[in-house]
Amino acid sequence: MFIHKLPWLLATVMETLAVLAGTVGIKLLVATLLNIRDDSHIAALLLAKFTSYQDFHTQLYTCAAEFDFMSIETLQNLTVTFLLPFSLFAICSVIIKVIKTVLCSSSPDKSDDDDDDIAMCCYHVLQCSAFAVMAVLIMRLKLFLTPQLALLASLSVSRKVMSFLNHRQWLLVVMTTLCMSSIVGVRNISQQLNILGEFNAFEQEQLVTWVNNSTPEDAVFGGAMPTMATIKLTTNRPVVNHPHYEDAGIRERTKKVYQIYSRRPAAAVHQTLKEMGVNYVIVEPSWCTRQYRPGCALYEMWDYEEPENKGNAILCETMSHRVPKPFQQVFNNEMYQVLKVN
Repeated sequence: MFIHKLPWLLATVMETLAVLAGTVGIKLLVATLLNIRDDSHIAALLLAKFTSYQDFHTQLYTCAAEFDFMSIETLQNLTVTFLLPFSLFAICSVIIKVIKTVLCSSSPDKSDDDDDDIAMCCYHVLQCSAFAVMAVLIMRLKLFLTPQLALLASLSVSRKVMSFLNHRQWLLVVMTTLCMSSIVGVRNISQQLNILGEFNAFEQEQLVTWVNNSTPEDAVFGGAMPTMATIKLTTNRPVVNHPHYEDAGIRERTKKVYQIYSRRPAAAVHQTLKEMGVNYVIVEPSWCTRQYRPGCALYEMWDYEEPENKGNAILCETMSHRVPKPFQQVFNNEMYQVLKVN
């Protein structure tokens, strides 16, 4: 191919651009042909991160602390454990090895095994770079970055990667890595082992017991996503929404169920839930006004979606004092209120 006749750097850039363009193009083509909309919210989420754009779905993400930008505290924790410094040292070592390999590409002593080692290391560096961008934008995604950093840190004691060091220097790097990472590492392990406690959710236990004892096995429930996961797991009752918010259908159904936290008329919300086949909706009064930061309460998200309703009362607040028709309250405790829909 003509691309192999180009200078090495230009050929690499062109091949990279071709792979990226092909990947994006094939993805868009497949999504269009199969009508896949599950990841359509990702572009909107990224747009909301850097502009003033927002809608109901992006606000549910950006208003959660775990979907905020990576905090300085996270970087500090990665640094004091020496995970980040050793990973950066490994990345620099890989870069040095790549440069040496390119400069010595015509050497007769060069073997295919060297190319395989370099390709493997470059893959991990590029993978870590992608995870780093994801983690910086969405803190929750550091769950991908941290293991990848650990993999890269292990390269800092690899004899092949550190081939530019003599044996004594390499041993010094190994001992330094083990000693410095153990200082904070042992303390962190001790702190985790010393954690004692128990999970206690009496109100939730009351709710689950009531659902098991007082509702038909085919009764359909709607409510806050975490609560619906609990209901499905502990009672095996059908639910219309759950925390798999990456699914397009779940997003739309959750938005309809969350009308209970809007300023819409009770009759309109009841009709929506009835059309969805919901028999019982679980309302959590604490969700009415709680917010991670200003503008993040559920009713405020609905105010942005439906500014024409701003003058109306918040439906869930009204329900905490008086349950409007056609809803019927069938269970209530300090945390949960169950309303019968039909």
